[in-house]
Amino acid sequence: MARLSLKLRTIFFIFLSIYSFISISESSETCVCGKRPLIDKNQQNSRIIGGVNSLPGAWPWLVSIQFSNGPGYSHFCGGSILNNQWVLTAAHCLINYEKTFDTLRLVFGARQLSKLGPETQIRKIKQIKIHEKYLAEGKNSNDIALILLDEKITFNDYTQRACLPSDSFDVQQKTLCYAAGWGVLKEKGQEAADILQEARVFNINNELCNSSEWYNGKVYKYNLCAGHKEGKIDSCQGDSGGPLMCKRNTNNDYVVVGVTSWGTGCARMQRPGIYISTQHFSKWIDSKIFQKEEKPKTKTKRSLLEKILLPQLPPQLPTTRSKVILSRAQLDVFVQSPKVEQQPTEVFKNKAADELLTDTNPVQHAQIMATTDPEHMGLCKSLWHSFTQIYSRITAYLRSA
Repeated sequence: MARLSLKLRTIFFIFLSIYSFISISESSETCVCGKRPLIDKNQQNSRIIGGVNSLPGAWPWLVSIQFSNGPGYSHFCGGSILNNQWVLTAAHCLINYEKTFDTLRLVFGARQLSKLGPETQIRKIKQIKIHEKYLAEGKNSNDIALILLDEKITFNDYTQRACLPSDSFDVQQKTLCYAAGWGVLKEKGQEAADILQEARVFNINNELCNSSEWYNGKVYKYNLCAGHKEGKIDSCQGDSGGPLMCKRNTNNDYVVVGVTSWGTGCARMQRPGIYISTQHFSKWIDSKIFQKEEKPKTKTKRSLLEKILLPQLPPQLPTTRSKVILSRAQLDVFVQSPKVEQQPTEVFKNKAADELLTDTNPVQHAQIMATTDPEHMGLCKSLWHSFTQIYSRITAYLRSA
């Protein structure tokens, strides 16, 4: 019995070592998104036009996109950090800079644009990708774009990556949502706000938003409508490209559900802001970021570990959030392989899902794979859940032995 207990303890420490190894090999930025390190979890934010000054680090994935005005730079659009190389914004922000984007710069970690502190980072643009079906002409259809930075950014308390919603994320059920940006403070204003503004907004059903007294059919199925029926609080010029963010019920983080696109005036009654749904365009985003020629080919400790634990995994898996599709022969190998059977079921599923994100800096979605949590707490928490269950079972067995 003593020898059996020793073996069980050894198994537990092996799993604990594996978890620690993965945590060390992958930086924390791979597992975490939508966090606000400087904002206390119990703090209640007050409710752009009709908004308030945000606190330092309140929205650390928010980016200021600026153009050169001669002696310096001026803010004109916002964006959201997807990872340390990519920023999400609106197509109409960049359409006039397709050939002159070298005149632009992006500022990360800022709050007051006139006083950029040591916590801010500045990058130039290496490449822009505007949606192929973007059409302005007063319609702003498919108003979404991506920016590839010329140099990677570093994550800290003031600069964090945004979460994007998974397919099962129910945006309409979220009640704590915010818009934020450095846009003008009144409809006909000429100067962008110096201090980052935030305002609480509410999701409005697209059917109501498209009614004759509202936008009369101008809202597309891939749009989100958010604001206030009576107006007074809204995004405005200069907020374009910035995020619409909703808090998840089961976790202390926010998900970027929309990209600020357009609206009739600013803060008018029955004319709320219109946003591009990131959920609708998630496949387009992934297809641009995970293109073959842009994937790094460097080997990591994590890839070596997976070769040891899961030698039957195919050498190449599709870089998408969709399910892994295997041939019948490959499936038989998985089922019959004793090495795979030795792995706990949940660990195997999480490993396979994690392998899908072969890019060293993948986009972080709010829900990466199905778990028992209705809001899918993500890969890191799933791993931890698996190991804690193993620990509980082992300790229970040892106590009864």
